[in-house]
Amino acid sequence: MQQLGVILVRPVGKNEVYSLLHHLNANLDKTIILIEHQVDELIQYATRIIIMEGGRIVANGKPKDVLASWARRLETDLGLWVPEITRLAMLAEDLGHPMRSYPVSVEEAAAAWAGLPLSKDRKLSNPGIVDKASPEDTFLKLNDVSFTYPSGNAVLHDIDLEIREGDVVGLMGENGSGKTTLSRHFIGLLRATSGKILMENRDVAEMKVRELARDVGYVFQYPEHQFVADNVYDEVAYTPRLEGKTGDELEETVRRAMAQVGIDKSLDHRHPFTLSMGEKRRLSIATVLVRLPRMLILDEPTAGLDYRNTERMMDILGELNRQGTTIMLVTHTTYLVAKFARHVSVMDLGKIVFDGTPRDLFHNLEKVDTRAIDKPEMLKVVTHYNQTHPEKMFPFMTVDEVRASLNGSRD
Repeated sequence: MQQLGVILVRPVGKNEVYSLLHHLNANLDKTIILIEHQVDELIQYATRIIIMEGGRIVANGKPKDVLASWARRLETDLGLWVPEITRLAMLAEDLGHPMRSYPVSVEEAAAAWAGLPLSKDRKLSNPGIVDKASPEDTFLKLNDVSFTYPSGNAVLHDIDLEIREGDVVGLMGENGSGKTTLSRHFIGLLRATSGKILMENRDVAEMKVRELARDVGYVFQYPEHQFVADNVYDEVAYTPRLEGKTGDELEETVRRAMAQVGIDKSLDHRHPFTLSMGEKRRLSIATVLVRLPRMLILDEPTAGLDYRNTERMMDILGELNRQGTTIMLVTHTTYLVAKFARHVSVMDLGKIVFDGTPRDLFHNLEKVDTRAIDKPEMLKVVTHYNQTHPEKMFPFMTVDEVRASLNGSRD
């Protein structure tokens, strides 16, 4: 029974895993069913897509056919992820130059794009995109920081890093590279074995955890790991109560934090564990926002979220950043860093191996010593296109950038 199917429900996955599953399917006659939200890397291997809504199967067929019929509804009505190469086909349709069929691989997308009049638009070579610069003021500065656990396991080695106040920073690297260990130094859960971490010229080693928590909030990858109360209201109120807030002051603090993340009063008496994944993640952020932190660190903030909830999460973080909050995204997700971060640091084996802009990282990825990061899907299309065409495309990281450039050329 030679069939590789996928039900679009949950995200995450790696090319190596998909390749292995494809091998099992193609060579060992194994039927594979993958439950997924985000299928950019997977779609080239799938022979069927099944879409479910409200407990019913609403679409079931070949990827090209299902995407051609359902792509727009997937994103707008169902709030599910649509592959970037599919969004590129949708863009071509919107601008009056549809592709002959919806591509299911980077190679197909690049070839289909090359056949469109749109591909000759000069804006695609020189769109005038200027990446947003990081702010100037330094909030955290790490000088030659190393860390070894009591067991003798040395995890961080000679880290030099600056985090600017009001920036949006991606911290990337494979599992075990030291990302989480490093980020926990910022909130005092771990203390450097050697070197210094300065918060606006104050030595973090001399600050108590309580002091650090006023300025730096940490949101765990699994929201349940930081819940301590039996209902939503008490969860958000937990820290303010510890700080002695009562009455109107407590109520104002709780409601402000809940409003910032879009949690309604109707959820006050719900147990946190009964919330949806998106609600849990927003609640975990609210529990940190009660202290008005100047920096917010989020460990894999969109893991387990569909497209709609991811966009909502990033809207919340974007608004916090516009209000001056420094945001650090500890993540494997290329899309998040490409679309939202101004700066990115990459770790490998406890060292910083890249520190710069997302575009510099992804456009020159082959020069970076890491095995954990892949190019954004749109940049893969650009790279493949530029290998076979004399007129080179700008290194667009997302289809949204292409859309903005082409729309600008038609203003």
